[in-house]
Amino acid sequence: SSFTSNSKYDPTVGFDDYWKTFYQPRTNISVDEIESLAIEIHMDELLLGYLDDTTWLAEQLPNLIENLKIAHSFYELANIHINKEKTVILANKHAKKIIKNGASSSPTHIDIEFGSVIKVPLLAKYKAARILGVYFNPDDFHKTSTKKIFNTINYVTMLIRKKKLTHDHVIYVINKVIIPRIEYLSQHFMLSINQCSIFFIGRTSKQSTYF
Repeated sequence: SSFTSNSKYDPTVGFDDYWKTFYQPRTNISVDEIESLAIEIHMDELLLGYLDDTTWLAEQLPNLIENLKIAHSFYELANIHINKEKTVILANKHAKKIIKNGASSSPTHIDIEFGSVIKVPLLAKYKAARILGVYFNPDDFHKTSTKKIFNTINYVTMLIRKKKLTHDHVIYVINKVIIPRIEYLSQHFMLSINQCSIFFIGRTSKQSTYF
């Protein structure tokens, strides 16, 4: 049987052939059509803030310094005191090449004018910065986040290991405690099947159910 996009589903024919009409991958897509789907990304948001947590975004270091000058003038006008010692710069490998400027190694700190000249640490390659409880690495390394997820699962498992719980209790803990924490910590990347196997949430139910 053959179907078109306007065909109605016929239960007597079956669903296998019907869904292929709409979900079969397309081939021989023209270059013009592919280019028409391209999206040019601009960094319009220069500032992300929540309560006392502020993140400044810039494509180049001079732009960042200029933004910090504006921020400092506002802080002085509003009589706001901030802890500049907590300032840290996240730069990916491409930005670090520019910052390095021909040197043999990337600097560990950068002198930036932020009211006064301060020495700001440059985040190391495999390190992550904690922003609102989520760990970010500019080069897309997520070892810190996965380690935090693993520790979270182990901690909850340890707490309930010797408790007299039913299956319903364990299901609730997994669905309402563990999984939401995992979703929050991994909201900026995808966990692989292998990583999920390592976390092995299923062992919680085996060790925590008593009758």
